[in-house]
Amino acid sequence: MNSIDRLLQAADAIQRHAEPDVAEWFQSGLNRYLSSRECRSLDEALGIGSTGRGKPSERSRYGKTLRDNLLRQAYDRIDPDGKPTTRCDGLASEIRDFEARFWPRWEGLEEPPAGCSELRRLLFMAKRTGEPLPTGWRTIYRVVFDY
Repeated sequence: MNSIDRLLQAADAIQRHAEPDVAEWFQSGLNRYLSSRECRSLDEALGIGSTGRGKPSERSRYGKTLRDNLLRQAYDRIDPDGKPTTRCDGLASEIRDFEARFWPRWEGLEEPPAGCSELRRLLFMAKRTGEPLPTGWRTIYRVVFDY
């Protein structure tokens, strides 16, 4: 089964099981993608790609929200009795260590290795969002406290 067959199979499942407006949105975008040269990607045809107007795509906004939620959970695992700025600095250090030592070996994995710490599992999942991880305590502070 090729990719187009899989897309058509997914469209059929969506048509049968999703709310009518969702099914119509997906089918319309799929038709636009398959029958036109104006859409370079399915993301664009579905309206979830980049707008090209300096605004982040829906996918990018989702990825950033997911990343930030995971970073807040990671922050909770850093010295719970410490001061917020010290904890943010600790998380920044953990992120730099993770990206230097662990991510190069784990990048191709679908899931973090069994037995890794909860903190590293969260950083793995945050990195998998495709959004860059902040490495400065001020940026982490904004992620944790300004949401």
